[in-house]
Amino acid sequence: MRTFPAEFADLLNPAGRAFLRRRKPIAAGVRAFTSGVPYIGFQDFLAGNTISACYRLLESAFNEFTFDLHRTMPPHLGWRSISDWSGSQRNRTNFFNKDWPEAMNRALEVNYLQMLRSSSVVEFAHKATGLPLFVTQDHSAQVSVYDEGDFVGPHCDAKGQNGRMHPFIDFHLSFPNRHVQSQWLMYEREAGYMSGMIDLNVPGQIGVYRLPLWHQVTPLQAKRGKARQARRWLMMGWMGIEGHGYYRLGRDFRYFPEDAELKPLHRAGPELKKPSADVALVEALASMLRNDEQPAGGSVLNSRPWRRWGSGPGR
Repeated sequence: MRTFPAEFADLLNPAGRAFLRRRKPIAAGVRAFTSGVPYIGFQDFLAGNTISACYRLLESAFNEFTFDLHRTMPPHLGWRSISDWSGSQRNRTNFFNKDWPEAMNRALEVNYLQMLRSSSVVEFAHKATGLPLFVTQDHSAQVSVYDEGDFVGPHCDAKGQNGRMHPFIDFHLSFPNRHVQSQWLMYEREAGYMSGMIDLNVPGQIGVYRLPLWHQVTPLQAKRGKARQARRWLMMGWMGIEGHGYYRLGRDFRYFPEDAELKPLHRAGPELKKPSADVALVEALASMLRNDEQPAGGSVLNSRPWRRWGSGPGR
C-alpha cells in the first residue's frame, strides 16, 4: 500500500462494509449517545493484511513528519498555578496545519487527509452514533505515535467560544505493533470518576467518541526486551454535530454561529432545517457541560458482529 484509499469504505473488510450499508444507526439516535455511551468501538472491520499495510504506510510516510509533544509536570504544583497547568504528556504528533507545509503535502500525497474527510467516514460515524454529522474542507486531522513509556495525562478537550461549550465527535484508527504489551484509555464513566478503561492494544481498532470528555492514555508498556521496537500509531479525525457548527482545525477550535451559512464537504444523517428533539438533546448535553455537570453513566452497546471497545476493568 503506497497511499490510503480516498474513501474510508475501501479500507474496510466485508463486515465493515456491511455495517456501513446499514439502513439505521446502531445507536438509538442522539439520546443513546448523549446519555452515557461516550465510546463506540469496532475491532473486526479491517483485514489483517490491511492493518499491517496501514502500519507500514504510517511508519514510512510520517515518521519524519512528527514532532515531540512533551509537557512535564512542574516540580511543585501550587494552587495558584493549577488553573494554568495544561497537563503532562509525552508522545510525537502532527496536526497538519500550515506551519509545516511539507507535512501537509505528505498527508495529501498519501490520501491521509482525504480519507479522514471522506463521505464514508462521516457515514460510518453516523451509523455508530445516530448523530447528524458533518465535515468541512477545513476539518483537520492528526497523527500521533506512542513509543515505550509515552502517555497523555488527564484532559477533556473542552473548548468553546464566547463562554459556550460545544460537543463534537472524534474518529480514531489505532495500529499498535506486535511488540506492545499494553496501553489503556481511561475515561470518566461515572460523573467525577475516571473509572472506565478501554484496551488500546488492538490492531485496527476503530473508535468513535464524543468530546469533551475527561480521559487519559496510560504509558505504553513494551513486551520484555522490546522497549525500542514497541510502537502504536494513531490516526485521528474530527466531525461537527449538526445544530452545533463546531469543529476542530489543527490545535484551534472554530465555531460557526447558528445563523451562519454552513457549507459542509460531506454530511450524514437527516439535515436539520429547524430545531428538533435531537438538537434539543445535543443542546442539553452542551448545557450540562457549560454548567460543569456530566450526563449519567450508561452501558456501551453490545450489538454483534461488532463489539464494544475493550475488555478491561470498568467496562
